[in-house]
Amino acid sequence: MKKIIALFCIGALFLLFSEVNGQFIYEYTNNTSGNPNSVAANATGGNLTRENGATAPGSPCSTGFSSTSHSTSATYSTSHTAVQVILSANSGYSLSVTGFSVGLRRSGSGPQSARLAYSVDGGVTWIDKGSDDSPNNAGCGTTTTATWTTSVPTTSIRFRVYLFNSGTGNSQILNLYINGTVVPTAPSFSFAASATSIAENGANVSVVVNQSTAAVCNVNVVRIGGTAVPSVEFTFSSPTTLNFDGTSTTQTINIPIIDDFVADGNKTIILELQSPTGGCSIGSLHQITITIIDDEISPSTILEPGDVMIVGVDAKAGGCEANHNVDVIEWICFKNITTGTTIDITDNGYSASTGFWRNSEGTVRATYNGPGITAGTKIVFKTYTSGDLPTAPDWSFSNINFPGTSLALNMGGDQLYFMQGGTWNMGTSVGSADASYVGGKFLFAFSTNSAWNDFEIPPYSSNKSYHSSLYPNMRCFSAAPTSATDWSRYNGVITAATQREWIDRVKNPSNWTSYSSCTNWAASPFPASVTINPGTMVSGKWLGGFNSNWFDCNNWDDFRVPDNTTDVSIELTTGNNPTIDATASYSDEFSDIAQARKLTIASSTNRTLTFPASGTHTLEVYGNWDNQKGQSFFTEGNGSVHFRGGLNQTITTQGGVERFYNIVFNKTGGNVTLNSTNAEISGSATFTAGRVNAPNATTARMEFLDNATTTGANNNSYVNGWVRKVGNDAFVFPVGDDGFYAPIAISAPANTTDHFTATYDRVYPTPYSILSKDPTLDHVGNCEHWILNRTNGTSNVFVELSYDNTRSCGITTGQESALRVARWDGAVWRDHGNTTATLIPTNAIRSGAAISSFSPFTLASANSFNPLPLELLTFKGKINHKGEAELTWQTASELNIAGFEVEKSTDNREFRKIGFVNAKNANLNAYSFIDKDFAGLSYYRLRVVETNKTFRYSQTISLDKTKAVQLLIYPNPASEKDFVRVALGARNEINSISIQILSQTGKILAEVVGNLETTETQLTEKLQNLPKGLYIIRLQTENGEMLTAKFVKQ
Repeated sequence: MKKIIALFCIGALFLLFSEVNGQFIYEYTNNTSGNPNSVAANATGGNLTRENGATAPGSPCSTGFSSTSHSTSATYSTSHTAVQVILSANSGYSLSVTGFSVGLRRSGSGPQSARLAYSVDGGVTWIDKGSDDSPNNAGCGTTTTATWTTSVPTTSIRFRVYLFNSGTGNSQILNLYINGTVVPTAPSFSFAASATSIAENGANVSVVVNQSTAAVCNVNVVRIGGTAVPSVEFTFSSPTTLNFDGTSTTQTINIPIIDDFVADGNKTIILELQSPTGGCSIGSLHQITITIIDDEISPSTILEPGDVMIVGVDAKAGGCEANHNVDVIEWICFKNITTGTTIDITDNGYSASTGFWRNSEGTVRATYNGPGITAGTKIVFKTYTSGDLPTAPDWSFSNINFPGTSLALNMGGDQLYFMQGGTWNMGTSVGSADASYVGGKFLFAFSTNSAWNDFEIPPYSSNKSYHSSLYPNMRCFSAAPTSATDWSRYNGVITAATQREWIDRVKNPSNWTSYSSCTNWAASPFPASVTINPGTMVSGKWLGGFNSNWFDCNNWDDFRVPDNTTDVSIELTTGNNPTIDATASYSDEFSDIAQARKLTIASSTNRTLTFPASGTHTLEVYGNWDNQKGQSFFTEGNGSVHFRGGLNQTITTQGGVERFYNIVFNKTGGNVTLNSTNAEISGSATFTAGRVNAPNATTARMEFLDNATTTGANNNSYVNGWVRKVGNDAFVFPVGDDGFYAPIAISAPANTTDHFTATYDRVYPTPYSILSKDPTLDHVGNCEHWILNRTNGTSNVFVELSYDNTRSCGITTGQESALRVARWDGAVWRDHGNTTATLIPTNAIRSGAAISSFSPFTLASANSFNPLPLELLTFKGKINHKGEAELTWQTASELNIAGFEVEKSTDNREFRKIGFVNAKNANLNAYSFIDKDFAGLSYYRLRVVETNKTFRYSQTISLDKTKAVQLLIYPNPASEKDFVRVALGARNEINSISIQILSQTGKILAEVVGNLETTETQLTEKLQNLPKGLYIIRLQTENGEMLTAKFVKQ
């Protein structure tokens, strides 16, 4: 069906309008009111209207919509009068306009031109169709048709027709048609807005997506750009799919905003709608920009020592300035200066009274208010002897000293200090010389004298206004380049250089020039800016290019001698060896103590960290000791290395050995662990606070060389692990465990090459059965034991064991004489008597005679006193027929035992509780526990809990589900003095075994047969007769199962 819409006419001729092919969605014909004859279904068409204030000219002809007199201008202009019509699609529909035609006539004569424009944005923007239609019409009897073609999809459109050109008369529209279609609109997705913003601390931003009409379809919201960093400044999963169910037309996405607490400006997130499904489309509002508004204030520039330097001073500007009272200070900064940066400046002298400042001269705070200063730019401050505050473009100044004091350079010599971040405490009164600057950093110091003039006789002498000591640790961030001159300036090379190179240049007096007048000084200006090459000064990096003195700041890459927050790295192949010498220059500034956080002797270096061979020298280490090069690159000399701080620390040295002269453990927290490194001590070891983990007798032990000593060990500081003593000295081994110091001591061996190795464990001495004992012993302690091995030599020594009521699980007061030194000989606990201890000062007993064989030691009692606690007779494990881990244990003499926590581990380090068994507190008890979750290799131990909440651990056993019997040979490695044990996870079910010792080629070297106890003794004897090396131990059980293990004899 045809629909026609009428538009406007201009002109005065009447002609018949021939029918236009196509579907008319708006039609107007032959009426004077301008109302349309018809409008397509689902569309709305307005009346023809006159524009530009024009009124109808009357009715030049009997029919048609009268417009106005057309323009007689021969050239088209948008100011010409026109007629307009508006056509809109109803909700849910859209227009597709394909053509437009209008019939025109007028009352006059001559050519008439018509021009069409249209708008799809409500008349804001008009699109000109371009060419003119020029019908030749004359009078009401002639109608001329003007036709345009177009293709415009839209929901609303408005047309204008302009009439112009030569001729006279009034215009009229007879017919007007708009061709096209009205079609249902596909549901479209759009954002509710094209932009939104949220404060950085605003938690979430809500983004609304609308659907034009309800329909079942989906759309993806995709992040396509923006400056905000995902997961750092916001959280959003891109794409996020929105599922519309045909009922609701709105969905909201909440995007969490993350406050990064960094002043880095506003950031943006750009989202876009993409990939609609179900026949839906993307609307015009398909993108949204979210602005995250930064809520932090842009930080001022934080400066470090050496970040600024003075490059010129004019202390007597005189006639060179309009104000004759002015001084000039020129300086540069190695960092960009931002708005709000403050710098404190004083010309007061330091240490007028020891450790204090003069306060009769000026101290001011300079605040930068400009947009920014690029690093390397020359900055000029002018100060005034008249007492006025300094001046500089974009800087403001305030006095932070006593009123009436002023910052001004003395003629004939003065000093300047640049500082930041501190508080100037001006002291009690002007001239009291008790001012201080606390909490800040000293950036640069400058003296117009050729040296820093210390105050002669503190306290302060009032006539020394040009004197100042150099503030501590400022030698490398200071300059005193010329001799008492009023005009001086850096005049060295100005080519691009790194910050360190620039500091070296400025500190060098030969790069400075003194001038005889301000005129000459001004004639040789420092450049407006210099280039700072990239290249950070690395804190703690040893260069050694100046000399070998650790305490000389020139030897460090950042010109700062390290402190306990500095990681030190010795990594270069050039320069001098770093030497820590308490008698060296400048060491007094650091109380003769070198410090480092982590200390690294890198594998790349050939420099050696050195202590002199005489004197007293100290290095404090607050982090890890990491010698990647090897023992020969640390010369211990006569130095002391102190391990300090509250962190866990490690000692690691390539090659596995590090030698110290003196070593001190004095920590506020954490422990020190030997990491595959034996720490040898040739002087002394002092234990004050912090324990030393020495987990392996062969590769991670503390070793005291001949004549080396130890002192101070206590419950907070001891060796948790293995200690070796070399030489012919009586020695107390500083061992302990579980928070208890538990020393064991030996009398002096015969030879300097002899050595003994010991450790202490506060666990039951299983598998050394406490039921096997000499008749002279009433009972054997079951709470703790020591391993003491003679690892070199043949010396027999007296052995002393310490005791403690709590640690040893019960010592009866008055019955200490019944205590005995007990030693396990492979089958029986032997009674070695009790005499007065001479090495361990208190709470210790000594063997009655020198001991010739060495193995486990513990305390025993010759009477029923000294309970030496619960006796854990056995702790065994096996795999039962269901594949479960079955643990069994037997106890005797339970007293005040609450129960047994069963703990399990898969790595023999981290244990977790898997069960609890209540104690029976009877004389003889048997217990069992089933682990149904047993899988693979598992480790088990008992945590025996007493009624007073104290506890102790059993030994650890292991079970492997892939093996029916578990084999462990220990100690491993072992020396010929060690008693070798064989541990089987299911040993209670093994009655007889055979053991073979094989070479690495498989040759059988020895064989023993018997029960577990007898074969251990025989195996030890066989191994003692074999040379050092690697062996294979092959064990066969009575049921034919074969097990093997590697064994190292050292």
